[in-house]
Amino acid sequence: MRTIFPTVTQLKLVVAAVVLVFSLLAITIEFIPFESDNFILPEPDLLGHLPLSTAIHQSKITTDLYPHDLSVEELSQLLWALQGTTHGPGFRTVPSAGATYPLKIFIQHNGNSPLNRGYYSYNSDAHELKLHSSSINESQLFPALLSEDQAVANMTNIFYIFADFNRTSDRYGTRGIQYVHLEVGHALQNFLLQLSSLNLNTWVISDFNTSQVKALLHTSLQPLMILPVGQDQGNLERFSKSAIQSVITTEEMTVEQAIAKRKSTRDYVSGLIPLSIIIDILNDSIDIAFLTENASIIDLRLVVGEVNGLSMGMYSYFLTNHSLKHFHEGDARNSLRKTALDQSWVESAQLSLVISANMTWMDQQSDPDLSYRRLMSIIGMIAQNIYLKCAAHSLGTVVIGAFSEGDVTQLLEIPDSHTPFYILPIGLIPEFFDQETLLFIPMSEIAHYLGLFSFVLFYVSFYLTLPVLKRRLRQQVFWFHYFFGSLLAISSVFHYMVLHGHVKSLSEFSDVTTFLSAVIDFPSVFFAFPTTRYEVGQLLASLSFISGTIFTLSGLLMVLDGGSYRKILRTIHRYAVFITLIFIIIHNLLNGTFLVIKPRMFLYLNLLFFTLYYFIHYSFLQLRQYRKHLGSAI
Repeated sequence: MRTIFPTVTQLKLVVAAVVLVFSLLAITIEFIPFESDNFILPEPDLLGHLPLSTAIHQSKITTDLYPHDLSVEELSQLLWALQGTTHGPGFRTVPSAGATYPLKIFIQHNGNSPLNRGYYSYNSDAHELKLHSSSINESQLFPALLSEDQAVANMTNIFYIFADFNRTSDRYGTRGIQYVHLEVGHALQNFLLQLSSLNLNTWVISDFNTSQVKALLHTSLQPLMILPVGQDQGNLERFSKSAIQSVITTEEMTVEQAIAKRKSTRDYVSGLIPLSIIIDILNDSIDIAFLTENASIIDLRLVVGEVNGLSMGMYSYFLTNHSLKHFHEGDARNSLRKTALDQSWVESAQLSLVISANMTWMDQQSDPDLSYRRLMSIIGMIAQNIYLKCAAHSLGTVVIGAFSEGDVTQLLEIPDSHTPFYILPIGLIPEFFDQETLLFIPMSEIAHYLGLFSFVLFYVSFYLTLPVLKRRLRQQVFWFHYFFGSLLAISSVFHYMVLHGHVKSLSEFSDVTTFLSAVIDFPSVFFAFPTTRYEVGQLLASLSFISGTIFTLSGLLMVLDGGSYRKILRTIHRYAVFITLIFIIIHNLLNGTFLVIKPRMFLYLNLLFFTLYYFIHYSFLQLRQYRKHLGSAI
């Protein structure tokens, strides 16, 4: 008698189909934004007209603002400078720890432009504004200001920088809060330079009633800075178009070109950097609005390896008179690398800059919390200037915020009153020598491609276990499975060796000692208890190596001669495959993915691959049973 209840196989098929449909819907929703109340901004001008050095020297902040109606082109330019994208989706105009991008930009617009009045939030990826509220009452902002910051009066455009601290602190713990405040400084410096290029100015407001500002924009995010935009009444002539055109040189990069070109670079080539370029970077980097009277709060030190005109060693840079003092002989780049959690690019760069701040100054202020945020902004602004100047000189750099503060302080003889916050290695890249950049593939990029290749190979091996393929290919499928599994193991090992600094060039892959150092270093991961999201991800990656080795060896033994142990080996192999895949998926979700920018999208793709596997498997299983049933009926 035939039952009306579905079989277990039919249930699995239904569940697989439902999951597949919802996965496809989720991906569709992710890629197709909701267009209601969205204002698409014009593309930003990436050429500009004002040289970077001129903008650095001219940028300032003032309360003496004259109202100015921003055009949509100017609005687009300023939003792009704050948080726009460069080098493709997921790469923004300012660096962010772990690419977490916690900052969110809002604007209050009350001008006479095609954009309707209201409160808007900026969508970086789509370069568009989303309307939050069309009701604006300018007087509501004044009660939220705790000091006499009345520069917002009559301003038709006010920018707000908000932050979602959880995006960064979930990965880096309490240190993530520091990273967010530093990132605000990077964004602010871009904003000030773009304002100079547009003949505009602002006043930076950091002291306000947080709850009232959040209520004003109807958001749970944390407000960090208010930036009214207008023209400088006292210096309109200085910023006139004719004055700007008179200082333009065809050789120097503009503000917009430098911002668009800026990126974090960790792979450097050999050679000497001219001293004149380093001096130019140092002198311009400290020329920021907040340091005019507080230069003593910043300590800047250099660890020099290969600079033409400077002997190897450690130097202090004095901000007040732009001079260098040599206080230690010898190449200290390897020592600095060890203090920076063994990040190889610190040693391969021609030199490194270390930015420290006087924390006792902060404690002496009437509002230490506000002073701390101002201090972090200053450091971020200096670092952003270094980024942009390096881009202008075709040099590479990256900000490093993860290192042993005590070891760096001791190595560089930094005063006890100061705390180091940033290490910026500066190195040569092929573009500096006018080489074809397409011929140069950075090792970090090679590592990412190896990781992506490993992931693809894993799913190829996974799909080769489909019964329908095994029945059709028979014995050949085992050899295919073993071949792809072996490639997976090799690419995973190379991926690990490059990212952990054991290999710095393609030639080192042929050196046996690099593999020995990787083997010796590997167990150290398991002796330290993970305390951050990144460390948990690295631990899971290391565990995936162990489980991956198990499924590779078990698969090899089955191919060669399983004998009486074939059933046990098959069970071990099956569980090792699933455990390894779970480790890899969680590792990528915690530490970021390559090409697939959003972790949620990465999860959907894995769910889709899993679902397709079982959908194909049970579809052919049902088809086979149907044919058998049809044959017996005939």
